[in-house]
Amino acid sequence: SRSSRIVDGSVAPFKWQLHAESNPSCEVLLMDHFNINHEKGRHDALRAFYFDFLGCAIDPRKQENIEIGTKTLWANIGMHQFHLPEGKPEAQVF
Repeated sequence: SRSSRIVDGSVAPFKWQLHAESNPSCEVLLMDHFNINHEKGRHDALRAFYFDFLGCAIDPRKQENIEIGTKTLWANIGMHQFHLPEGKPEAQVF
């Protein structure tokens, strides 16, 4: 993909390095606040993966939604947060 960078105060285009071997100094330091749609009515799968398997905490502001089994959940782990809204009309499948 194409993007740009600041060079001497002006914006210059450059091509992203996509392979680690082409840029060995590339390291991800922080990725935060993910928004991942889920299939409507599948809070059981969210609980099993994010809370039971990964050990995320249920954000207290969305506790009510896990109790009723619908709408958006927020999963917290360390300083990271996943927003898990119901897909509209369906979740994207990879």
